[in-house]
Amino acid sequence: MKLDIRNFRSIRDQSVELAPITVVYGPNGSGKSSLLYSLLAMKDIVLNPNSSTDSFFDFGFVNLGSFEALVHNHHPDKEIQFQIEAKAAVNNVKWSAQFSKQDGRFLLSMNAGKDAELLSFELPVSFPYRVDNNVQHKVNLTNQSVNVIWDGINAHLESVDTSVPNNQSARDLATILNTPVEILRKTGAVPLQRGFSRDSYSVVPVSPSLINEDEMASLLVHDKYLEPRVSRYLERITGRELRVRVRPGTSVFTLDVSERSTGVGTEIVNDGFGVNQLAWFLARTLHSGTTWMCVEEPETHLHPSAIRKMAYALVDIVHEEGKRFLITTHSEALVLALLSEVTRERLKPEEVAFYLTHKEGRETHFERQEVNELGQVDGGLSSFMEGELEEIAAFFGREE
Repeated sequence: MKLDIRNFRSIRDQSVELAPITVVYGPNGSGKSSLLYSLLAMKDIVLNPNSSTDSFFDFGFVNLGSFEALVHNHHPDKEIQFQIEAKAAVNNVKWSAQFSKQDGRFLLSMNAGKDAELLSFELPVSFPYRVDNNVQHKVNLTNQSVNVIWDGINAHLESVDTSVPNNQSARDLATILNTPVEILRKTGAVPLQRGFSRDSYSVVPVSPSLINEDEMASLLVHDKYLEPRVSRYLERITGRELRVRVRPGTSVFTLDVSERSTGVGTEIVNDGFGVNQLAWFLARTLHSGTTWMCVEEPETHLHPSAIRKMAYALVDIVHEEGKRFLITTHSEALVLALLSEVTRERLKPEEVAFYLTHKEGRETHFERQEVNELGQVDGGLSSFMEGELEEIAAFFGREE
């Protein structure tokens, strides 16, 4: 998958290719979070087009502000542009939203690999957009002609000859065209503000956003298959098991953890916050309604040995659960652990992408650092290593 971002916060014009595990690191304030927020903003546009453009940047756990606050260099005459490109079968499908304060347009195109463009749509809109307009394109399939009808968000097909029902090839085409927005619908966030802060909860309905703490706790009750999966990974990383215990005759429940080595149990709020936030992260990640996870600093409050085990678990979650991660981090231990998984051949070089983030003037740049089969990074991990080399030299009393 590939993201193209223009005029969003400090990102003027950048393209980033995403692997199953994409890790973004660099100095504070360099623009790492903006990459995650662009994906979440696209999701908001897909789910809530009948909103003002300012609403596209309210993610529940953080509200980034108005269009004027977020457009690059605060130029109100510029357009913010987000584009997601995904591979579906042998086709590359691009969905794009370009907008100013009120007006904008959606674009959709499909290419067969690197060959000529097969389909292309453009739909001008004004926000809020009630999804009450569309464009059409006639397509000749193997044994019938169909109209592709696209409303800026969803594509569906209708037979030109109404006596002929849509066949499998028509249904496949609709699925391919809707691939980018389906990815966005299944994108979730693991923000920095996460964890369980109470000793007990009452069961509440669960919404698709899954940001509210009560909803996250209730998710473990609503989905009885989620608890053992979370507990499995939590135990592998921290040596603790998770249990959801409902008080008889009530809708009140507790989230408890027990230490494997001692058998001592307690409410999760009374354990260390590293375990607490990790359980939240695993529950959100392993939820069946999510494929792509935007994770801010998964290493928060974790000891380096737990960070390494978490990296190993991320690889297993990608392979066993089919999940995908876009991660920002300041953790050298996390990066090195993922590189060691490449060395062990548990992770292929193409399954991980590392980006060094830096600013030139007012602009953010994402520099991809290529990984080979030995787990080596082209150019080295300069973002992490330079400071360490200075400290080592000082420790040994050497200037160079």
